[in-house]
Amino acid sequence: MKRLLALIVMVAMIPVASAQATDDTAGLGGLGCVALELLPKNGAWPTLSTYYPALYDRALATLRARLPKLQVQDVCRDRLVVIVMLRDITAGGLEGYYGTTSAAALRPVVLLATGESLRQAEVWSSHVRVAHGPPTTARATTADDVEAVIDEFSTAYYRAGNR
Repeated sequence: MKRLLALIVMVAMIPVASAQATDDTAGLGGLGCVALELLPKNGAWPTLSTYYPALYDRALATLRARLPKLQVQDVCRDRLVVIVMLRDITAGGLEGYYGTTSAAALRPVVLLATGESLRQAEVWSSHVRVAHGPPTTARATTADDVEAVIDEFSTAYYRAGNR
């Protein structure tokens, strides 16, 4: 029993890497231009499909407000992809929704081991935001979550040394 306790104490003292690396911003260095994409994931809730243009506009306005020097153009090779997934959970007499919102920055990269170029690789990603509630709150909550992942991107952008 004493050996087991000693082993547990030893394991508890081993430092463990965090889920998000400390240099997670390295891939954003020198970023001057991005194309913004808002993607519904896995057939997002059809009743909100008419809301996506307005949600894209809000995402674009947030990105431009947070990072005024970053060019946002469709022709940019680097991309910021915001992924929204919403599902209807109406069952019986209960109505509701659940969903997730996340973001990822994709850039062309060269593999050091082989020298091979990749068209795109994920160089940064946000935490996944999870939301749920009555259908009447889905639009506002989703818009707030989109702003939150763009705020995360903005923080990482500046931490990477971009000005």
